[in-house]
Amino acid sequence: EKALGVFQHLDPEINSLRNLLYCGEWIESHVLHMFMLHLPDFLGFESVISMAEDHGPLVKRALKIKKIGNEVVALLGGRSVHPVGVCVGGFYRAPDVKDARALLGPVKAALDEMCEITLFLAENIEFPKLDRDYEFVSLYPDNEYPMNLGRIRSNKGLDIDQEEFLEVVEEKHVKHSTALHALIKDRGAYVVGPLARLNLCADKLHPRAAELLPKVCDMIKLRLPWQNNFLSLLARGIETVHALAVSHDLLSAYKRPPRSRIPIQPRAGIGGHGTEAPRGVCWHQYETDAEGTITSARIVPPTSQNQTSIEEDLRELAARVVRLPDEEAALKCEHLIRNYDPCISCSVHFLNFSRNWR
Repeated sequence: EKALGVFQHLDPEINSLRNLLYCGEWIESHVLHMFMLHLPDFLGFESVISMAEDHGPLVKRALKIKKIGNEVVALLGGRSVHPVGVCVGGFYRAPDVKDARALLGPVKAALDEMCEITLFLAENIEFPKLDRDYEFVSLYPDNEYPMNLGRIRSNKGLDIDQEEFLEVVEEKHVKHSTALHALIKDRGAYVVGPLARLNLCADKLHPRAAELLPKVCDMIKLRLPWQNNFLSLLARGIETVHALAVSHDLLSAYKRPPRSRIPIQPRAGIGGHGTEAPRGVCWHQYETDAEGTITSARIVPPTSQNQTSIEEDLRELAARVVRLPDEEAALKCEHLIRNYDPCISCSVHFLNFSRNWR
């Protein structure tokens, strides 16, 4: 949209629908990671399947909340996984009012459930101590919690427009990995994701999440900013409450807009922008030719931006676990990596092996 010169002309209703779509994505992604992938680490289980034997009701409650996120995504995207309803300029069609209203009750119930569960986790989980002096980076909108709009800021003075991203951030190949490592030029590693957003933008949370935050802080006896990435579990919980509450507000106020997308005229151009995926800032840049065909594309996903911090965390942890049996030490390292909800497939480059390789 920036490349085609229409970004500034989007209808407010389209931006609201985009926020609703992102809320659905945050809900289903955060709950999947929290309860199916990460919570078993904290409770000492090999997987969610074994955890469910002792904590079946909790797992069932989480699955119901995740389902609500999937349904919000499907409402706007046509399906809950790899949605097809989104297009340049908006959506191929806007939801029917009755379909939007049908989600209100389930979303409200999920919101109340998620508040309870987040407090339960804060009260009952013992979080490993691993405080580090991170540079946290997120979008920073003027009047809302970051999702789709805003400048890019950090807790250490970074404050740039979206189009300046590649002037400040560089991706590097390292000898030991096929994953690109994103660094702030002349500074080094940084962190994106729920912990970064919460530390930078807690004052922009929905009132329901803002009400929950000090209760969580009291239970863990720690005020913001949180410097321990293991607390990402709770940051995701608070953000899920935020996303559910925003979803409820948007669904309650929803009226089918006069149009679901704005007209697009092909032209040559270049545009870059980041949005807040559940894992953190996902920054894209596209160049188009006169016919509107994309001639080049670059994506800097959250995991490549977190990659260096993940490895620096591991070096810090390694000194503490080096004398443990290999299997136990490896499990603690995996636990740390899962703090970041890493999508490694997004952050690596393809390896082209010779056909004669043995």
